[in-house]
Amino acid sequence: ASTPSERHQLEVENGVQWSQLHRLGYFDLVHGMIIDPMHNLFLETPKGMMDWWIEERKITERDFVTMQKIADKMVVPNDYMVL
Repeated sequence: ASTPSERHQLEVENGVQWSQLHRLGYFDLVHGMIIDPMHNLFLETPKGMMDWWIEERKITERDFVTMQKIADKMVVPNDYMVL
């Protein structure tokens, strides 16, 4: 976004804000994040995000099908345990 109003509009549309980390060519914000148990498991932040995405129609049934296909291909290590 080249103006504050454009930036605000993008934040409203996508539910996220810009970070200087986006400028780093070697840093992938999706794959470079560590899952924080307190926020991402115990406080159910991802559930709240999914609810918002569904409510705001940011994610579709087709997206869910695609995500399920990816999940079906995942291999969980033998020593994996649920918290």
